[in-house]
Amino acid sequence: MEAKTPRPKRDLSKDPPILRQLLRIVPKKQRGRIVLLLIGSILGAVLETVTVGMMLPFMNTIMDIDTLEGSRWRIVIYRVFGCESVTDLLIVIALLLAFLYVAKGVYKYLLQYAQARSFSRMRTQISISLFDTLLNMPYRYHLHNTTAEMQRTVTTDVDRSFYLITNLMTVISEGAASLGILLLLVSVDPALTIGAILLISAIMLLANRVVLPVIRKRGHQELMNNTGMLAWVNQAAGGLKGIYAGRRQAYFVKSYAEHASSAAENHASITVLMTLPKELVETLTMAGIFVFMAVLVGRGGDLTNMLPLFATFAIAAVRLIPVANRVTNALAEINYKRYSLSAVYHIIADNGVDVDSKALRSAAEGVRPLASTEPLTEGVKIEHLRFRFEDAQEDLYTDLSLTIPAGKSVAFIGVTGSGKTTLADVLLGLHAPLSGRVLADGHNIHEEPVWWADRVGYIPQMIYLCNDSIRKNVAFGFSEKDIDDARVWHCLEEAQLKEFVEGLPDGLDSLTGENGVRLSGGQRQRIGIARALYTDPQFLVMDEATSALDNETERAIIESVNRLAGKKTLLIIAHRLTTIEDCDLVFRIENGQARLVREKGKAG
Repeated sequence: MEAKTPRPKRDLSKDPPILRQLLRIVPKKQRGRIVLLLIGSILGAVLETVTVGMMLPFMNTIMDIDTLEGSRWRIVIYRVFGCESVTDLLIVIALLLAFLYVAKGVYKYLLQYAQARSFSRMRTQISISLFDTLLNMPYRYHLHNTTAEMQRTVTTDVDRSFYLITNLMTVISEGAASLGILLLLVSVDPALTIGAILLISAIMLLANRVVLPVIRKRGHQELMNNTGMLAWVNQAAGGLKGIYAGRRQAYFVKSYAEHASSAAENHASITVLMTLPKELVETLTMAGIFVFMAVLVGRGGDLTNMLPLFATFAIAAVRLIPVANRVTNALAEINYKRYSLSAVYHIIADNGVDVDSKALRSAAEGVRPLASTEPLTEGVKIEHLRFRFEDAQEDLYTDLSLTIPAGKSVAFIGVTGSGKTTLADVLLGLHAPLSGRVLADGHNIHEEPVWWADRVGYIPQMIYLCNDSIRKNVAFGFSEKDIDDARVWHCLEEAQLKEFVEGLPDGLDSLTGENGVRLSGGQRQRIGIARALYTDPQFLVMDEATSALDNETERAIIESVNRLAGKKTLLIIAHRLTTIEDCDLVFRIENGQARLVREKGKAG
């Protein structure tokens, strides 16, 4: 089976503005915290401005001590700083600068810690909300979306979305820092400052117009590569036995390598593109400043008077250029991660997810305890069922009706594609009909899904086993503290697997291996039967559960199932007649209808 090709690129122009998307995915209670962090970032920018601004009087004092001694403001300045001489004043200013830089460093560290902690908690809450949402989506959603896409969305896309918030905060806070420093420089030399602003703005505009569209395109390509890589890893992990048996490793490695190679080339391009704006800003800005200084010197200006000015502008440039770089890089990151934000936003917005809810839907429900259910008395009735898949042109069932009597075993037969498994999925409650209804003892199963879930069991063709103990695989979906070992043993006995498990060194604690690689096909199917029986269902669906087994193993499995006849209401889907020979009723599914072709005890 080929890995599903990722969806085509989403048209971002149709999405709401980035800020509106962020406001939708961030819990309302956390928005105030983000505002506080933003204010804190701006305060940090003020500290930056103050430390830069202090350099000018410090340099002027050093370069022109005599003027200060003769100034009429000397006494006031001395009195304010508690000084008796210029030397004392220089010491005070130097110590004050040292204190400011230390305070700024400590403040920024604490701010970064608060930001990292807050965003980590928010990321976790959003990731859990998305996982909860995706697991509770209608079953049809997962027919059109891959496991790799779900993995990427709840992990990578959420992380990238919150990095985008960080980048926006960087743009705002660094912009505030730049504004403060620029106002300071305007007060020193308006012409030089305006020239520097125009130069840096032109460079950033050029970098953004040329580079950002390419970065946005590369960001989408990265998502496609990540999804493709995850898809091939998942497929290889799910089919290891067949891969080893057929020596097909090269095919999967080659397929993975195509996405990985594309990812490597894309990453290399992004690495260069991300540094390009930085290099442009830094190189051209510094070159412009030094050219300007050369012009001033060439005009014969007083170097002694210009030195403090040059020093201040040099310090400001050292501060402004990194700021410009960080702003440019942040804008690049925002464009690079926009597709991840779009993916997260649409899942949350399109499904009305309540990101503020601390008690998530699944978490609030908790693991349902084992329900004590009475056997069905009336059975299951399908009344005038009409159904079609969303992407289909015609109805699969038009006006299908049938009855599965309580306590009876019923079989569905029919050619491949006739809709046997889909009809079973409707009976399981996975698909809702367009019209008609499915009743179990008078209850509409699609209107009372939890009631029906406590009464239905399912044995699929391919049993999924997690890499855990036999106990956890039988009591699948139950917390270990809630597992009833006596019931596990009873279910294993019903599935005729108790003797095998008792013979294992670790008994119920024995590991099955990933997807049951340590077990035979028949043993996996028996664990599937035991799992289906653990909740004591009254209606049991068995969908081609023996089609992949040899005849002898199939007979043993069918014998286990037949032992349930009379105790449970059974629905068996099969191709082999030997599988259904003991069924009470046999329906043929064809042309959107169900026709009774055999009834036990009656001549057919």
